[in-house]
Amino acid sequence: MTAQKHTPDICERLRGVYRVPITDGLGATGGGEEPDNPNEFVRKFPSVPIQERAADLIDEMLEALREAEEYFDNRADADCDETGFIPNEEMKLLTVVRAAIAKAEGRS
Repeated sequence: MTAQKHTPDICERLRGVYRVPITDGLGATGGGEEPDNPNEFVRKFPSVPIQERAADLIDEMLEALREAEEYFDNRADADCDETGFIPNEEMKLLTVVRAAIAKAEGRS
């Protein structure tokens, strides 16, 4: 099972996109709100090319990790003996890849 794609907050910030939740109970009152989330105010600031490139590289690395996750997910298995389950190498690597994805997406 492959995780849902998510753009890390750091990539949005590198691209100059800042999202601020509106928590006063009134919601957004002016321009700049996110169309899909009226309780979020979005501002776009200029970013320099090196920041854009850094965000692109992070996105490319995350895509490679997602492909690795799919590869290992299809091959992960475990044997069982009297002490319990013994994961194969692919299952061990799948755990590492999923942890890296979660960390990169800011979920850990």
